[in-house]
Amino acid sequence: MKNTSMKTLMCALSGIVMAIGLTACAGSDSEAGTPRVSSHPAQPTSSTSHTPTPVAAPTPAVPPAPYDTAVELVTCHNLVGESSTYATIHQVWEAKTPHEGECGVRLNDGGTLTELQKQALQAAYGEVKSGEWALSKLYAICTSPTDMSPESTIRVDTQQVAAALMLCPDHPFADRIRSNIEARDAIKAGEQVDSGKYLVGVDVQPGLWQSVGDKVSDCYWEISDAQGNIMENNFISIAPQFTITILDTASGFTVEGCAFRKIG
Repeated sequence: MKNTSMKTLMCALSGIVMAIGLTACAGSDSEAGTPRVSSHPAQPTSSTSHTPTPVAAPTPAVPPAPYDTAVELVTCHNLVGESSTYATIHQVWEAKTPHEGECGVRLNDGGTLTELQKQALQAAYGEVKSGEWALSKLYAICTSPTDMSPESTIRVDTQQVAAALMLCPDHPFADRIRSNIEARDAIKAGEQVDSGKYLVGVDVQPGLWQSVGDKVSDCYWEISDAQGNIMENNFISIAPQFTITILDTASGFTVEGCAFRKIG
């Protein structure tokens, strides 16, 4: 009986030891490689989307005008004799400083003349003159910050002024200068008159004449014969543009406060 009970106890103890060993092994396997299932589901990772900031394209540099490239230095004398120097013709325009006559212009040593410079020289002098002085003269005319009124162009060859504008067509008063050149040329040719007394057939020619400008104010005109008798006249307080006819039989034409241009 005692042997049988002892044997039964030993078997029971062996079973317990084996159960413990199996449980330990199972735990080791889980820690070593068997993945564990979490009771909390994984949360999706949020990603922030960044819109790229647009980069402004660089502003292209404005190339210098051909006349500014040609010029090395401009020296101008003002009305009290003080001198100012400028690196470009544009700077002279921007300064708007009254100066006496034309400024002195020193050109860069560009070597060969450009086609535009050749055309300007041809227009100004009738030929492509060599030497810097001729071209420098035209660039000097470009330095004028004024509109070169018809009166001021008396001192300047209008042919050269027109040629200079070929070199600096964006002069701030280019359109007005061209209009003044036309007026001055018409005056020289006897086809336009300002205030004054004129001999018909000598200073002015018979024909159809038109007042200059869209409107006329405080204007007196008179046409007279060889004896000085008034053939026709009028005083215009204010009126739109109008025309008059100077006949072949007229000898004198008087204008005060206005101007007329021959149109036919």
